[in-house]
This record gives sequence, structure tokens and C-alpha cells, in this order.
Amino acid sequence: MAQVWNEYMGKSNPKTYAGKTYYNFKHADSNFFVLDFRSYSEGSSALGSTQKQALKDWMMANNASNPNAWSFICTPVAFTTNIDCGNNQDDCWQSYSSERQEIIDFLADYDNVVILSGGEHFSYAVEVGAGLWEFSTSPMGAYPEVTQDPFKTTDDVKRWIGDEDISAFGGFSTWISIIDVDSTVSPPTIVVTYYHGDTVKSKEEVYSIKLQGADGTDKVKAV
Repeated sequence: MAQVWNEYMGKSNPKTYAGKTYYNFKHADSNFFVLDFRSYSEGSSALGSTQKQALKDWMMANNASNPNAWSFICTPVAFTTNIDCGNNQDDCWQSYSSERQEIIDFLADYDNVVILSGGEHFSYAVEVGAGLWEFSTSPMGAYPEVTQDPFKTTDDVKRWIGDEDISAFGGFSTWISIIDVDSTVSPPTIVVTYYHGDTVKSKEEVYSIKLQGADGTDKVKAV
């Protein structure tokens, strides 16, 4: 299975870290770090010490070079604790709660950080920490089982995008999200727009949210 994945996807990924499947890249002045959640676990750590340190070093380097730029951390599974992991406890950030909190605490010292996720087969926008937002889009739809008990989660669910948004929503719906970044303004902004449709050309806008970057006083916030 590892060979199939590497030949189909792995070979096309940037080789930022020799022999590793996690990587980072830059697009315009936005920074991206793509985590490998499944290959480097060590006990209570999903990422493993080497990958986690690489993530922190990358974040510190971004802040040093351009603190106004947006940094996107990409994870293949949901970062929010509102997702019911079901039988996939080993493939879920909730099972690594200490490390998850460690990452949130670390990122609290940095501005303009966004988490991108997928794999859940539905879409959502959620604030997982003060000024730390997660956006998730999956091309196939499956209505989420959401944890609403406030004692189980502190995540602030901004929007679950499901069958209340479009009458044709079903198990094989197509969802697309587009992120527009503007770092020419101060503070910088991003607009995340979710679309439903079979193709990019036939897409129908369902939901949009704008984030304003930190301004020295306030953290990232929805505006």
C-alpha cells in the first residue's frame, strides 16, 4: 500500500525533508506545511518528535521572514474536537489531545495561521482556538455527527455545511472551497468560499467567511 501511495502521489510532492513524506512549500507569499498524520506516530504523538519540530521550525522561520504573511497547516484528518471519530480512534486528533493542545498553545504565539483539513467527507468552518481557524472541504458528502456537548469540546462551530444548505445534497455531492488571500492590505485578509457543484464551472456558492489577520491588538477574527 505504501508503494502504491508513493508512486501515485508521493513522488509528486516537494522533497523538503529528505526521505520524509511531510513537506512544506510556498505559493506567492503564503506558506504551507503538509503534515503526515499516519506515518510517524510515537506513543502519544501522532506526528513524532522530528516532524513536530520541523513544523515548529517552519512556523518560526515564517514569522521571522514575514509576520504579515498567512501560514496554512494542512492535516489529512479533522483538527476540531467536534468530530465523532467512531471506530477510527487511531486516525483522529482527539486521540492525541495533549499533542493537539501543545500545537494550539505553540501557535498562540504566532499570527495569521490557518488549519486546512479534509478526509471527513463533509465541509465546515470552525474556530478551534483563539484566532485559530480550521476550514475543511471534502468532495464527497456525508452529513457529520457533531458533538454538541459543551463539556466535550471548546471549539466554536461557525458553520457545518450539510443537507440544510442545498436540497440536492446527498452521499455523493461535490464540494469545492476557494481561498482568496490578500496580504497587500494591513491587516491581511483571507476569504474562504464554499461551493457545491459537479465542476468548478457549474459551482453554486453556499457559504463564505472572511478572516482579518492580527493587527497587533486583536488575533485573527471573522469580519
